[in-house]
Amino acid sequence: MFRARGRFDYFTWNFRSETDAVRLEGTISAPREAFIGLNYYNPPGGSKHCLNTKIASCELNLTRKREDRGAAAEILSTRHRAAFEILTDDRGHGVEISA
Repeated sequence: MFRARGRFDYFTWNFRSETDAVRLEGTISAPREAFIGLNYYNPPGGSKHCLNTKIASCELNLTRKREDRGAAAEILSTRHRAAFEILTDDRGHGVEISA
């Protein structure tokens, strides 16, 4: 948990985490046009904007650290089939709120 790192904006999420045994790095992203905007009413009051897509791209780099044989890396990826959602108070995202 303490080695986890991440950065995100409205349309891209980059993350990385590792243990002594494995390292995982990934990116999930989609263009603005792939998102739908939803108004999310916060139960304590106010509202947030939910930016959601089910057609994001995702790439995961998984490295298994092996003491006896070095590191073994795998790359898993998909285009237009990953879900990505962000909840924000910021209204400057440029996505039309549909509901």
